[in-house]
Amino acid sequence: MLPSSKGGDSQPRRGGRSANGMTYLTNEMLSTTAKAAKIIAVRADSENKYGPRVILKLALDGQTIFWGVNIKKNPNYTLLEEKFGLDENEWVDKNIQLFLAKDDFSGQYFARVQFPANEQRRPRS
Repeated sequence: MLPSSKGGDSQPRRGGRSANGMTYLTNEMLSTTAKAAKIIAVRADSENKYGPRVILKLALDGQTIFWGVNIKKNPNYTLLEEKFGLDENEWVDKNIQLFLAKDDFSGQYFARVQFPANEQRRPRS
């Protein structure tokens, strides 16, 4: 079970492999035009120096890419949580789209997630 962006009792899992040899998503891999990606795997990472996050293993442009999404600070996590829930098994094999969006305040570009129009929304429980 993944941690909720809203806090609560759910604790991220510990452990996992080192970041050595893993290719992480960078802005250079994206543009303002959305790119299709597929979620291959998901795991919680509570021991990150930038705070708790979820690591998504993605198929993007014929490559395997890892994307670290901060649970508390990244709005992408809230969107993914609302779409797929907190069971990481429900995220696997889902299609997403990634693109760059410009922050009006800072002028910097950040990776953003959206969902293909044909993807069904998760039923509310």
